[in-house]
Amino acid sequence: MNSLGDYDECIETVVSGHFQGQYCLLDITPPLPKRRPFVSSDSMIKEFVNLTDPESTTAEFLRYANYYYHLKFRSSVCVPSTCSADEVQQIAAKVMEHIGFAIRCLLCFSFYTNTRRLLKKDDSKDSIKIFHGMKVITILWVILNHTYYYTNLQVFSGLLNAREFGKQKAFQLIANGFLNVETFFFISAVLVAYGVMKMKEKQLNVFLFIFRRLWRLTPPFMFVIATVYILPHFGSGPVWKETVIDGLSNKCTATWWTNLLYINNFIPSSEMCLQWTWYIPVDTHMYFLSLFVLIPLKRNPKLAFLMNGIIFISGIVVSAISNVYYNLHPTAIYVYNHPEDINHFIERGYFRTYLHFSTYCVGLTVGYLLASKKKRHIPLLLNLSGWLTSFLLGLSVLYGVYQWNQGDVPGIVLSTVYTCTNKLAWSLALAWVTFSCITGNGGIITSILSWEAFVPFSRLTYMAYLIHPIIQFIYIGSTRTVIETTHRAFVFIYLSNVVLAFMCAYFFSLLFESPFMALEKVLLRTGRNFTKEPPSSDNRTDQEVKQDIKEIYSSNVSEDKNTVYSIKIKYLETNET
Repeated sequence: MNSLGDYDECIETVVSGHFQGQYCLLDITPPLPKRRPFVSSDSMIKEFVNLTDPESTTAEFLRYANYYYHLKFRSSVCVPSTCSADEVQQIAAKVMEHIGFAIRCLLCFSFYTNTRRLLKKDDSKDSIKIFHGMKVITILWVILNHTYYYTNLQVFSGLLNAREFGKQKAFQLIANGFLNVETFFFISAVLVAYGVMKMKEKQLNVFLFIFRRLWRLTPPFMFVIATVYILPHFGSGPVWKETVIDGLSNKCTATWWTNLLYINNFIPSSEMCLQWTWYIPVDTHMYFLSLFVLIPLKRNPKLAFLMNGIIFISGIVVSAISNVYYNLHPTAIYVYNHPEDINHFIERGYFRTYLHFSTYCVGLTVGYLLASKKKRHIPLLLNLSGWLTSFLLGLSVLYGVYQWNQGDVPGIVLSTVYTCTNKLAWSLALAWVTFSCITGNGGIITSILSWEAFVPFSRLTYMAYLIHPIIQFIYIGSTRTVIETTHRAFVFIYLSNVVLAFMCAYFFSLLFESPFMALEKVLLRTGRNFTKEPPSSDNRTDQEVKQDIKEIYSSNVSEDKNTVYSIKIKYLETNET
């Protein structure tokens, strides 16, 4: 606890004509939560329980943390007498910042801290709160889609019933559910443009823009793939090998590296490691491509919109050429249910990045408009017309495929037109919903989508997306007897998928996603403190930094402190005094 140094050696040190030794005693207060009265000093502070390995030195240090409320860490330094108390204070604080840094990194892996962050309300005045509801509703739709799609038909009885599903109008929500992921692309684009417009700096830090993307997505992505390797040892059944070992583990053993390089959407779907993760590289490609729009966005909006238009048109043109060249249907027609027929479409008409340019470009435009004009009154008639139009647009592209799924497949011209416009129509419908809600004209829809209960589930959507098909593969693979082919059976499978997906997403998020997001903030904040690197796009005020520190470390940080520890000059003496 105490290090007094050599007092006499310090004050007897003299450099003639310049200075003499000056002894300085420092009291150091470590980061602690608010003290609870009448708690034994021998008991461990509850915020520190399970924070680290109980056999580690850190755990031993934390075990006696209750004593630190009244006993300070005391150290001493010997400095020239020409140094003032303020200068010594600054030097000591700078040294201690490095020790604050290690504690910050440690606490990034705290289940307690990360759970608090997960459950925290979204109180930011600049947040687009309706996206929480949109993301949760979309992931529920995606899981429903995949419940019917990622399955092994060999474990079902009465398979002719499955053919009848396509004749049901309500089933088009699933048969043409390929549109649901466009919502995620749209949200991603809006947030990117909105964030760039809201940042204080005029110039975008391209390195941080790229680094943050890879830092946040890659660790959980790779950890989920790693778990697939051990799955073969945790189950059995008549179809376990063909469903789990051949369908998941062996594919990842062969092609996992394509996921790491974010190019897995360009290999044959039958060979893909976690086929449903095609979305992640596509979104990442468009995220990087958006730099051509985002870099000039604040300084030269006209150039930015020109670049956005070029990307938009190129996506439409390439999609049309591809559709004609490969002679593709407008969507994965349900009556052609052989895997090779479905894969032929999704590989060339769904997984390719350029097919989704239109959605992303619309999202970038909406993000710019929202950041430029947050509140705007829309006349009632225009508002109602906009909602009606967006509703009809969404329904037309979603349920307009009904006749095609009965076997009435359109020709190449109509197929190409639908391919080039369905995602655009869907994104335009989303654009109106977003713009109307954010400008205060959404009414009850805004209240529903902004419901606070959506917030923690919204933060788990990425992990839930990665994990939920694996849960289904395990269930199907371990089946001992056939399952009836009815909507009732699929609904029960779906509901269990939803519950288990979010439960596992919570666990995996705290292990692999939240720690890296917290570490990112620590590293970037430290980089700004110790280097001349320009601040990043999530630049915050000093007050916001203090508030963030309070939340992360559960500390009572007074308003006159810049970090979670306190250093006080207790004693300062030279020979002259």
